[in-house]
Amino acid sequence: MKTIEKALIIDDDETIREMLTKLCERFDIHADAVYSLRDVHAIFNGNDQPYDLFFVDLILPEMNGWDILGLIRDTPATKDKTAVVLSGAVCSQEEKEKLLRKADFVLDKQTFSVAKFKDILQKCQEEQG
Repeated sequence: MKTIEKALIIDDDETIREMLTKLCERFDIHADAVYSLRDVHAIFNGNDQPYDLFFVDLILPEMNGWDILGLIRDTPATKDKTAVVLSGAVCSQEEKEKLLRKADFVLDKQTFSVAKFKDILQKCQEEQG
């Protein structure tokens, strides 16, 4: 089983960024957290893509999660990495199925729990292993 070593958190909510960063650290995953379009472009325009896992907020002020998911899937170094959509709105089953065509998991912020986070990490490691 491959270990997830590094995660990128893309969310405009500082509390969410801090919480996910601390949870990643609790599970021995280094996490970088960004919220601006400039930061996202800087990461993807660099030569090194060290991230094993991406947490992507669906609704952001300068960009949207769909564009970021497209960027993750269209970049050769990240196209097979795990992407988790962070959704603040309740998704219908149809919306969730549409999201899961681009992302590996959808995590509802309103029903978030450490147990769900841990479950996603375990599934990510199984898939990458």
